[in-house]
Amino acid sequence: MAVASQQHALLLLFSLSVLLCSDAAADGAVMAKLAASLSPAPSDWTGTDFCSWTGIACDNSNRVTSISLLSKSIAGTLPADLNSLSQLKSLALQGNRLSGALPSLANLTFLEQVFLDRNQFKTIPADFFAGLSNLQSMNLSDNPTLAPWTIPADLTQSSSLNAFSASKASIAGSIPDIFNSFPNLQNLRLSYNNLTGSLPPSFAGSEINSLWINNQMMGLSGTIEVLSSMTQLYHRAGPSTRKNRQLPRAPIFDRSLF
Repeated sequence: MAVASQQHALLLLFSLSVLLCSDAAADGAVMAKLAASLSPAPSDWTGTDFCSWTGIACDNSNRVTSISLLSKSIAGTLPADLNSLSQLKSLALQGNRLSGALPSLANLTFLEQVFLDRNQFKTIPADFFAGLSNLQSMNLSDNPTLAPWTIPADLTQSSSLNAFSASKASIAGSIPDIFNSFPNLQNLRLSYNNLTGSLPPSFAGSEINSLWINNQMMGLSGTIEVLSSMTQLYHRAGPSTRKNRQLPRAPIFDRSLF
């Protein structure tokens, strides 16, 4: 009986080892695609030991947890199956010349930090924000080449969100009334887009203390009454408007902070 139990335990251990090796190999395949799609890729992005590549961090099972290549003057695109890196926690590719379609990040449940600002991406998929249950910071600012898109309801799944920046990112439509879904959100930057309509009532119950929604292409409408109940607000750039002078036309704080 003891021998049978020991054999069963060894079989389970072997199966787990095979599974972990398979997952690491799958990560390796995605990383190989990423290396091939970047121009230029870092000089040491060769071979199969991707965990030793510049800007890459892995866990003890050789699963990719972080990709960090900020301000490297890298062009190219991102592979469509980037969200196969299921253990990814941080993606920092800001300040490059990346273009093409943004890959979906759907269901990357460990992802906490995303910095894709200051690039030249063209499109954002509809399910980009789906299932990002641990997301804390997202920055898509300064991607003016993006096709128009709207802030999706999927974002409400990121209840741990602390900072969301998407200035100069071609956002259109209204600001959705979803901010009661983010009890930790403090920094919201949506300047220089084409947002229209009124300010959402859920701003009033939020914890936002830094709000930047100025310089919308067509201009927001309505009143700023909701802002008066945001007692924790200490940084605000008010929206410009061509339709309703009840909203301030100029930002209140230093424009260099945009």
